[in-house]
Amino acid sequence: MPDSRLHRLEENLAFTERATDELAAEVAALNRRLDDLTRRLSSIESRLGRLADALPDRDASPLDEPPAALPPPLRQQ
Repeated sequence: MPDSRLHRLEENLAFTERATDELAAEVAALNRRLDDLTRRLSSIESRLGRLADALPDRDASPLDEPPAALPPPLRQQ
């Protein structure tokens, strides 16, 4: 009986170690993806900033004004 209990504990430990390794790999992959998306977002913000700086100065930009009316919501099918 003690051997079977020890065997189950060793199996559980092996399973836990494997699951931990898999989860650590997933976290590392998500971290790389997040870093990539952060760099891309920063690049887009920089490009938009340069475009906005290139626009002629006006008192109010059309983007600063709220829309006259919101379009109706899309219907879910």
